[in-house]
Amino acid sequence: MTKLKLHRIPMVLALSVIVMVMGLMACNSITDLSQSVAPVDSPDKVDPVPIGVVHLSQELLHDRWERSSHTDWDILTCFIEPVGGGRLQGTPASWPTGYVFGAFFPAGFIASTDSLEITLKVPRYSEGVDYPAVYIIEPHGLVFDLPVTLEFCFPPWLEENEYYEKYYFWDETSSPVAGGSNLHLEEINPIPRYGISDFEKVTPDGEDLRLKIQFETLHFSRWGMENGKGGDEALIIDLVGDTQINNR
Repeated sequence: MTKLKLHRIPMVLALSVIVMVMGLMACNSITDLSQSVAPVDSPDKVDPVPIGVVHLSQELLHDRWERSSHTDWDILTCFIEPVGGGRLQGTPASWPTGYVFGAFFPAGFIASTDSLEITLKVPRYSEGVDYPAVYIIEPHGLVFDLPVTLEFCFPPWLEENEYYEKYYFWDETSSPVAGGSNLHLEEINPIPRYGISDFEKVTPDGEDLRLKIQFETLHFSRWGMENGKGGDEALIIDLVGDTQINNR
């Protein structure tokens, strides 16, 4: 009996050591996992967007839409033959010399043989003007088979920057959206609903920071540009299934 007890004691100790080692390994594993999560004060931690931000974005887009729905335009227009392509180019009548806008169409940009009238609307420049950098190209919504190159200028009445953020937006519906910080029915305001593209960085092609801002597109729309530093006000964009604050 004594011999049996002497043999069992080391086995019990061995089992105890194994359990302790496994416990320490589990603790180390848990510690490592917790270190992979950003702490509360970490700059990598993303706080949830508060209720109401999406609705604020719609208010800002509504403001952009209304401020660019005026009738105070300089208009550039020409006819383009789709088979051969061509270009619309010129300086708006009220803008300073050198501010050249354009649209460059490759041959076969649409499958048509009919001549197409292209119209580019640019806000008229006058003292005290506060229009946003929003330009309208018509026929609105026209879709191309090949990319068309647009050339814009940033308005002389807005602060220039080394780069800009271009986007396009549209009036989506007339459905009501919430106008307050919560979603109670009595606080819903019936204002139009707007859609907006992602921002895309564009840079001037030259030394002048306001001129020769070019990019390609497959459609016409209502185009806007924001100063890369944030513009006259930050835009808050309601994306599909997500909300992003763009304040660059």
